[in-house]
Amino acid sequence: MISQDNINYIIKVLKCDEPQIEPDWYEKLGFLFCHKIAGLFYNKSVTLGLKLPKKLDFILRDAFEKQKRSVVCKREYIKKISEVPSDNDFLSDRPMPFHNQAHTPHKREPSTPSLPRRAGFLPADRKSLPAP
Repeated sequence: MISQDNINYIIKVLKCDEPQIEPDWYEKLGFLFCHKIAGLFYNKSVTLGLKLPKKLDFILRDAFEKQKRSVVCKREYIKKISEVPSDNDFLSDRPMPFHNQAHTPHKREPSTPSLPRRAGFLPADRKSLPAP
């Protein structure tokens, strides 16, 4: 579990306040990546001019670039989707036709399991099987 001092450090950086304590970086990195805010933390720390350890700076910068590329790709995809004509049922504001119907589960007919019919394994007519 992350300590309260490290949580306060992260919150201060995200609010663009100057933090006073030096946190445990391993604990903090785990928290940042678990909650997918590592890129945001890096961007805010650059804005504040915080000096990060070299390896930590590399890891967080990489996370920031990956998140940035992901956001750009998702925005392009959303733009393509929004250009599709809205008369399609799956994109319109109208409810789908089955939304107004009461849900009735499909009834399955009972079936008897059948053995596979392979050559020489099972005769075509089951009545011709010898009695045990």
